[in-house]
Amino acid sequence: MYFKTRDEEAAFLKNLWLGIPTACPECGFHNLEHLHKKAKKSNTEWKCPGCGKIFRTINMLKDLPEK
Repeated sequence: MYFKTRDEEAAFLKNLWLGIPTACPECGFHNLEHLHKKAKKSNTEWKCPGCGKIFRTINMLKDLPEK
């Protein structure tokens, strides 16, 4: 997890999937971009243009802890 709580991580994922500009939780400086820019229909993988960290949201969703 990149956040302290399950709710924070879920909100992060929702923002990405809704297309809301979202800062990288790793470096905090850049908004995440689609990893595969040509396949804009797929919004499950994101990359920080600053630090290069890749976020695979489907894996993050699977790893969310139970409440």
